[in-house]
Amino acid sequence: MYKEKRPDTMLAEESPFYIGINKKSKGDAWYVSQPMGKNTLENILKAMCEEAGIQGRNVNHSARKTAITTLVHAGIPPTLVQQHSGHKSLASINNYSTASLNQQKDMSDLLTSHFSKASETVGTPQEFSENIDVLDTRLQDIGNYEFNNDIVNNMSATASVTFPQLKELFTSATINGNVTINFDNLSLNKPAWMKSTYLDFGAARAVDGNTSDMSVRGGMCALAWAGETAEWRKSSESENENNANTKFFLGFSVYISNTTNKEDGVMCFWDTNYTRATIPNPVNITCVKHGRYVIYYNNRTHPPYPDGYSTSTHNDLCEVEVYGCLKTGYYGENCSKPCPQNCQENHCDIVDGTCLGCILGYRGQTCEEKCKDNTYGQDCMYICGKCLHGAQCNQIDGSCINGCDKGAYGAKCNKACPVSRYGYDCRHKCSINCGVPERCDRVTGQCEGGCQVGWSLPTCHQKCSDGQYGQNCVKLCGKCADNERCHHINGSCLNGCQPGFQGDNCNQECTGRKYGDGCLEDCGYCVEYEKCHHISGKCLNGCKEGYQGLTCTEGNQKFSIAGDCAHSFVCIMVG
Repeated sequence: MYKEKRPDTMLAEESPFYIGINKKSKGDAWYVSQPMGKNTLENILKAMCEEAGIQGRNVNHSARKTAITTLVHAGIPPTLVQQHSGHKSLASINNYSTASLNQQKDMSDLLTSHFSKASETVGTPQEFSENIDVLDTRLQDIGNYEFNNDIVNNMSATASVTFPQLKELFTSATINGNVTINFDNLSLNKPAWMKSTYLDFGAARAVDGNTSDMSVRGGMCALAWAGETAEWRKSSESENENNANTKFFLGFSVYISNTTNKEDGVMCFWDTNYTRATIPNPVNITCVKHGRYVIYYNNRTHPPYPDGYSTSTHNDLCEVEVYGCLKTGYYGENCSKPCPQNCQENHCDIVDGTCLGCILGYRGQTCEEKCKDNTYGQDCMYICGKCLHGAQCNQIDGSCINGCDKGAYGAKCNKACPVSRYGYDCRHKCSINCGVPERCDRVTGQCEGGCQVGWSLPTCHQKCSDGQYGQNCVKLCGKCADNERCHHINGSCLNGCQPGFQGDNCNQECTGRKYGDGCLEDCGYCVEYEKCHHISGKCLNGCKEGYQGLTCTEGNQKFSIAGDCAHSFVCIMVG
């Protein structure tokens, strides 16, 4: 279908795959004969996801990443995944081997079921060791992981195991080969802002690290007045079904932005499913993005609302924790691994190290692949112009180092020649002698409407030659004197004709009994007064009696003319 709706000029192998949409189409051609604009192409998947209501950061590479991750989580062997993904090595496939959401949830449930936060002491060394052994067996069923054995041994030798020690254990644990539980709380004691503040329960209370009393009046939470909208810059937390505040949180969203305006960033989360009974406390949101601000937002501006929702909304955030690496450009255990060198702004996924974007000219999960196949720029999303002889353009800026092929110009050779220019880099000017003056094919220079009279195809830069003249030089010149070229437009012979020819174009033989130069000579006494040869004057069938020679102008000696034969009826033969 896509091929059938493309213009004929866009069916060649070298034509761009994505071409512009013909918004005025009333026929079969749904597209125009030019590449799709780079901004449209760059945002095509993002627009599709927005139409489908899919939240989060969605770029053209997201579909590939989602497909591969789905296969890996489903247990498909990496070798088979590699065959379909086209990766050069299995190491690249392993970059997708992060713990799935279900695996993370299962591990969290296991940890929660074995350890209680009711007191600061987890238990005796013996109890701790027993729990570790059970947990070790059950985690093996979920995914690969590894505890720091030195820490386990040290904890087992103490009189009691405290939560800080337990946290240290799992901070140094690696789960499923790539996921490390070891990140910094980036929001702790950072500046915070809230649209409105209830009494002195300001935004900063949600990032002060105090969680000993998270009740409404405990003094540890950030509270806001009720209204149509509520906004806080960091993350969110809620209560349960029996808490009256739960209804105020339903429908909230979280954004990551580099400005204080959420519209300038990306939506990481939007609650469309929680009820007062199901909204968790705390709410854990995975959002692998890079930005300066974390923005919690909710509104009650478009009634009616789902069951359980409040009619107004406000903030009641007790503690917001945003985990990541304090030092930009690192990921993994202790945030000690440097991001791949070609990651955009040195930003990568803090868990698996995949780039959150590539510097110009590179693509791939770790941005190790240079742009190729006539692509360049951000994520190799842009198509090279018409570089000379189809050469690859500069992978970063798309420039054509050796110039442009026929029909294009500009640093990137992405501009078609103006209507009056053609050829390599549009160096040549269309001829004024074209059928439509100065209009020609941008590539070949062939004139639109053919040539004007007297000029030769295809470019109409040359006058008719080789004995031709007229429209498109299809007429033959006559017999001009000294074989001179006739006039290229009307075919006239400027210096006369060759002997035996006459007329303006010297294409007529001498008529009557004339021959020779300018057809001024009279034919001789040819038999039966026949016409002589128009060039030589020769009598082709012989002479009249009494005459001889090629032109029959010499008298025969056997005859004597008495009197003027030309004016007498009788000629007497003399012995």
